[in-house]
Amino acid sequence: MRDVNEIKTVTRAGMGACGAKTCGSLVDYLFRQEGIGLEQVTRNVERPLFVEVPLGVFCGVEGSVER
Repeated sequence: MRDVNEIKTVTRAGMGACGAKTCGSLVDYLFRQEGIGLEQVTRNVERPLFVEVPLGVFCGVEGSVER
């Protein structure tokens, strides 16, 4: 495998709370150990962090706090 998304699917690497900040460098290390250059690796898609947003923001009501 040379696709980080496939590795994530099979091993769950990168699915923890840190978002691959810990295991990401370890996966890169394993690629290097196997003689695979990082330029040959398909990187995972970066996604934004999840942030709770009040519903009113989507409705155009500023300062709204819906719970």
